[in-house]
Amino acid sequence: MSVVDFRVMPLSMIPRALPDHQQVVFSCESAFAGRVSVAVSFEKDAGKIFWSGTLHLQCGSNRVTAFVPIPEQSEIAVWTLSRNRTVLAEYRGMWSLPRQWEMYFTVASHTDIGLHNSQYIQGHNCSRFLEQAIALVDETGKRERPEDRYHYAMEGTWFWNNYGMDQGREKAASVVQNYIRTGKIALAAGLAGNHTQVYGMEQLCRTAYEREKLLQEWGVDSRTLTMIDNNGISWSLVAPYVSAGYRNLFFSPNHWNPLLSTVNPIDSTAAGYLWNSDAGGGGSRCDVRFASALPMLFYWLAPDGKSKLLFWASPQYEYGSTTFGIHARMNRNFAENCLKIEQRMAEMLPLLEKKYPYDIWCMACYADDQEPEINLCDNFAFWNEKWLFPKLRMTGNYDEPFEKVRAKFGDQIPVLSGDITGGWYQHPLSTPELLARKFAADRALPTAEKLAVLAAHFNPEEYTYPATVFNRAWYALFCNDEHSYGTSGYQGKRVYETWMQHRAWIEQAERTATEETDKALKALAEKITVYAPATLVFNPMGTERKELVNGCMASLPPFGYILMPKQPVQKEKKLPVTEPPVIENRWYKITFAPDGAMEQVYDKEL
Repeated sequence: MSVVDFRVMPLSMIPRALPDHQQVVFSCESAFAGRVSVAVSFEKDAGKIFWSGTLHLQCGSNRVTAFVPIPEQSEIAVWTLSRNRTVLAEYRGMWSLPRQWEMYFTVASHTDIGLHNSQYIQGHNCSRFLEQAIALVDETGKRERPEDRYHYAMEGTWFWNNYGMDQGREKAASVVQNYIRTGKIALAAGLAGNHTQVYGMEQLCRTAYEREKLLQEWGVDSRTLTMIDNNGISWSLVAPYVSAGYRNLFFSPNHWNPLLSTVNPIDSTAAGYLWNSDAGGGGSRCDVRFASALPMLFYWLAPDGKSKLLFWASPQYEYGSTTFGIHARMNRNFAENCLKIEQRMAEMLPLLEKKYPYDIWCMACYADDQEPEINLCDNFAFWNEKWLFPKLRMTGNYDEPFEKVRAKFGDQIPVLSGDITGGWYQHPLSTPELLARKFAADRALPTAEKLAVLAAHFNPEEYTYPATVFNRAWYALFCNDEHSYGTSGYQGKRVYETWMQHRAWIEQAERTATEETDKALKALAEKITVYAPATLVFNPMGTERKELVNGCMASLPPFGYILMPKQPVQKEKKLPVTEPPVIENRWYKITFAPDGAMEQVYDKEL
């Protein structure tokens, strides 16, 4: 009789029926089948038996579990396997106290704005999904254990704003009072999963206003920004968002790109491996994996060296949770699903505990345009009936897991700096004309706002500051920069419809900037006395400028104007050139033709 490769793994899995016990996994290779005795003692107690039991082995590979009393403290333990008082194998290792894991799974309905469906259908879906979620919250609200109740989440204010527009402010206020403020339905404080790399300076700051709007209009003090699906975030975002009151960032990226990595192999056995970043090797090179050397929870320190967001990364929102045996669209085979989760927990908990000191974890678990359903919640309730820990629950407040882990482990969370480079930066570049126009509108809107402020101040009788119009223009630009450009595997009509939607958003911002600039300038001009034909030149910048106007160099005061008398522009005399010019340096000699075209380039080092 022989037993080899005997190993023991105490797990942080505590049964509800035996709250002072934990599950322990025994594995070995056995040359026989039959019953064996197992005993454990602590090294310091010189062989005094702490617990003993019986295991049933089969011939070959074995993986057997047993519930063992939890020790008073973490100690080095000696596990002995014997039969008929003959020691077959021994395993020595640290027996750490089990962690009381609390695992949050965020369930929402991800939307790619303007993609898959028209924006109007998507807006209505936001309202419809939230109504369905409210019904499930009410249905499960009286369950004894809070973790067994249904919770729902909204990724950002775009989703929430659609509900108010569809259902009216009074009903939306009721949802805030009864569901959002009570932690039954979570609402993140950002707008949506945007391409932050194409933000202009002013736009970057304006997107941070969403949190304050949520607080002022609805009394919802959410501190968490989400970035779902999109796989990159600009480092420059951290400081202004922290100054706007944000504390947390929940990141669940999609690592899809048409061409897989040629450097890192992809695990094609992982669920949804083309999208699931936990599979590694995706085309976007997005390294959000449980086995990665990079931490999934860290403080993201801004370039200023002071501001920081608590950053929590989850593998891709639809398939990442399958690592734990949990899926967004689980069926109602509760016992079978519970067994799968147990098996995956036995694999994943030791990995997490080796890498992290925490006992709180947060993951995304939902799909695109997913309709709320009860199955996942009921699977969690079935699990929680059997297991005291890990405790599985749905997220009803984005801030909650962040604040818990910050309060308990804040001084153990690592600090990282740098850009989170996106693998989808090519999406806005796929329509260079639209991107160029978007940048122009992004620059023109602040100028229009400045002039509008002056016009409203100096000519209030004729001009009223158009706050709502400007807010809508900025909102259109925010929506345009959402990650839904149709450059994926889409072809034909779906691509063009997406681009049409983005063009409409950009044109709205362009139109607002142009029209409001014209109106403001006209209102200002009416207050300026002119004694002769002249050009009125405004400087919307806060610094002095020198510009060529009507052939004359003019000094423009900061945030002010000058009058330039109209006068004929004197044409400069052309100086004759006897031969085409030649320029050169130590490396090149360049000769130009009489018409100004480059005629010859001579490389002196060839």
